[in-house]
Amino acid sequence: MLSGDFAWVDIETNGTVYPKFDIKMPRVHLSCSPKYIKERPIVVTPSWWKVLIPNQERFIPMALESGLPVYVQPVIVPGDPLGYQLAVGECLRLCHKHASTVRFSHQLHKTLGVE
Repeated sequence: MLSGDFAWVDIETNGTVYPKFDIKMPRVHLSCSPKYIKERPIVVTPSWWKVLIPNQERFIPMALESGLPVYVQPVIVPGDPLGYQLAVGECLRLCHKHASTVRFSHQLHKTLGVE
């Protein structure tokens, strides 16, 4: 049985559609992992940003300008370990350059092979 002391609810969106429910509830957070969709701008103001590197790198300036926390995740491409290492390096560079805002986030489920 759940008590009223749950940690939080994290709702992830690509940011192109505003939720049809009240996200201002206690312990409910909106995470935006932006995606480029032609003629569909990012319309949400999230609790934080999650930016996949290199796939979503174009959204880094927008996320940084928001002043909100930014989590960067290197994208694991099956069969391309060099590409993954380059993505990790770019994530770490962003973390060092923007240490007060940007944090590294690992896709542990992919490393473990859980989809």
